[in-house]
Amino acid sequence: MSSVPSGYSVDRDTSIMKVGGAWAALAEEVPHGTFIPGLKGVLPASFKGLATPEKNPMSMQLSHEEVVVGCGDGTI
Repeated sequence: MSSVPSGYSVDRDTSIMKVGGAWAALAEEVPHGTFIPGLKGVLPASFKGLATPEKNPMSMQLSHEEVVVGCGDGTI
């Protein structure tokens, strides 16, 4: 474990919250044709979920009801 230089402190937050809503619904593989509230359009048949290392999802909230998810593999 690395040490913290003198005069500095490290805040550790171990509070973990379970994700919900569309994030939770899209985290794992979803059967093709499944209705997901808030999802516009359909998922590709090969969709394996957002919680995979190659996806590396990042999001930008557009409003309290809309969010855009961009992934490391180019998926939007």
